[in-house]
Amino acid sequence: MNAKSFSLRQPQCLRKHGLLETVVILVRGVCHWFKNASIAFLALMGLNLDALFTKRYGSSKSVECTKGRPRNNSQGNSKVSRGFRFVHDPRYKKGAVQRVGSPVHSTARARKAWLPVCVFFVTLGLTVTAAYNADLVSRTRERVRFDHAVSQADASIEAVLRRYLALIHAVRGIGAAHLSMSLDQFRAYVKALDLRKNYPGIEGLGVAVRLRPDQKEEAIRKARAKGLASFHIWPDSNQSNLCPVAILEPTNNLNLATLGYDLFAEPERRTAAQRAVETGEPAATGKLTLAAEAERPRDAGFLILGPLYKNGNVPDRAERSRDWSGFVYCSFSTDDFFKTLLNSQHNSLLGFKIYDGTQLTSVSLMHDSGAEARPGSTGNALTGTNTLVVAGRTWTLIASPKSAFVAGAGVNFSPLILIAGALLSSLLAWFTTIQAKARVVAEESAALLRESEKERAALNRELEQRVIERTAELEAANKELEAFSYSVSHDLRGPLRHIDGYTQMLTAEAGPTLGEDNGRLLKAITRSARNMGQLIDDLLGFSRIGRVPLDTKRIDLKHLCEETIHSLEPDTGGRNIRWTVRELPIVTGDHSMLRQVFVNLLGNAVKYTRDRSPAEIEIGCQNGKSDEDVVFVRDNGAGFDMKQADQLFGVFQRLHTREEFEGTGIGLANVNRIIGRHGGRCWAEGVVGGGATFYFSFPKTKPE
Repeated sequence: MNAKSFSLRQPQCLRKHGLLETVVILVRGVCHWFKNASIAFLALMGLNLDALFTKRYGSSKSVECTKGRPRNNSQGNSKVSRGFRFVHDPRYKKGAVQRVGSPVHSTARARKAWLPVCVFFVTLGLTVTAAYNADLVSRTRERVRFDHAVSQADASIEAVLRRYLALIHAVRGIGAAHLSMSLDQFRAYVKALDLRKNYPGIEGLGVAVRLRPDQKEEAIRKARAKGLASFHIWPDSNQSNLCPVAILEPTNNLNLATLGYDLFAEPERRTAAQRAVETGEPAATGKLTLAAEAERPRDAGFLILGPLYKNGNVPDRAERSRDWSGFVYCSFSTDDFFKTLLNSQHNSLLGFKIYDGTQLTSVSLMHDSGAEARPGSTGNALTGTNTLVVAGRTWTLIASPKSAFVAGAGVNFSPLILIAGALLSSLLAWFTTIQAKARVVAEESAALLRESEKERAALNRELEQRVIERTAELEAANKELEAFSYSVSHDLRGPLRHIDGYTQMLTAEAGPTLGEDNGRLLKAITRSARNMGQLIDDLLGFSRIGRVPLDTKRIDLKHLCEETIHSLEPDTGGRNIRWTVRELPIVTGDHSMLRQVFVNLLGNAVKYTRDRSPAEIEIGCQNGKSDEDVVFVRDNGAGFDMKQADQLFGVFQRLHTREEFEGTGIGLANVNRIIGRHGGRCWAEGVVGGGATFYFSFPKTKPE
């Protein structure tokens, strides 16, 4: 099996343009930059550029060049803070280029202006050479690696095929004596082979016998006498010889339906049988549908027929057509057989397409393991093609890499070398260009640096002062919020306790004298006072969640969920609730806060399923994004309208009335805030009357 082409992983720029096109683009961009930089460089070297600038700007004005870009300046002797100026001065011939604050440089230095160009193109040439060699090495390495995997897979496939063909040869000895062997003895022999375990893919193993048309009725009578009550020879044909399947094991409905099938009645089977007789060796059919009279036909498969001769020996070629007595009949299911054929550690990196013959068409396709050839930078694909001769039949195997092979590919460093080399070449040319300018602007840069340092120091002091003030404001706000929380906890709950207490005393003392309406009003007052107290407690808890620091550690959510269910048993006594707790992840978080999440969600599930018997509550984990674990709580309770789903996690948001289900509307807001502090998110799905599912996620963390 030989690899015809190969592919390597390349960056997007190289996949789009190719190596040579990318080099051309880089060189073109750098040359454009160098054209602009050369003007400033030549000015630094002191070159007379009067002809160039007089033609463009005129001789009566000085031209000032700042940062490499000229601009008109009517004052030829004006001071320039940085850069260069071109001055029309009678002391110089037709004008000259002067460096600000320095005498005119000798034009001899301009002759060395070609040095940055040489540096750039020499280093770029070396870079292209190195990138080409690296790319060649990487491609060669991938080719060798693929060829090695293909050769190993080829060896393993041939070993499996030899084992199956050895079985055919072994059974030929049994088939030669089928007339003297009882059906029970052959059945015991096949059962001892354990075909499903040791030879997966073999649908049936048996014997087909040679008959003359006048022996047909006698053969049917003998077969039925052996216990095959429905045995008959089919389909009808006008061949001079019949070759029905007389024995086929293991016994199942499909093999029983195949018994009596005349191999000479169908051209493909007849051709393979005649080839087996002439060669004296097992012969395979092409791709075909296995014979069966069952209502549900078998899948695609093929047969291997081993010829049997009188006296058990293979006669001379001239006598084979006369002395053959039948065939060892072995039927294969293509899917099961090829899965076994290709299922080895050597084939784990490769996918295969197997065709019957050399014509690669959908009709001749026998098996496709699903792997596709992966395109490379040149548009070719890493594939390998081999032909195997199996029992006289040619199979074409096309191998292509699976994702595991591609994942194990080495890194192709040629794009990195090319990009780094191009950058290095540009940097070297640029460094050569700016050396002269660096000395001119050094003092000015130092002065500007000192000034900027002073400004930065002043800015830092101002920012630090603002941070201090802002921190003090936040601390004061937190203290006020904490004081308010304590005030709410103490000052508001005190009067509520008095209202509740006095109402109970009034009910106890004057209860018999009160009317039904007054008693109902007193109960409403008591209930409202207690609801107000619960609301205050929930608000305090909600405010504390954002202030309390997280005490994070590794938490087994399944164990925490089971603890929470156990704590809810007093509220679920006597109810028929089916709890289902599936595998849950181990996460990093605050134990007490996450317990509150389960208390709120499971408590809601218990509350909103009170009208269900049995109530079904399921807690599990499902696949979410690649970087998060998603946990859900599902029930078959009252549910909700998805149009109102965005209100679920808000404070005081309730989708049911207090008369239907008690509560303050803060529980889910607490859940959302706790999960948010753990870096996750919350959402819900529901159907009115059909239950609800609440989801919350955690960022995935590596186990310790």
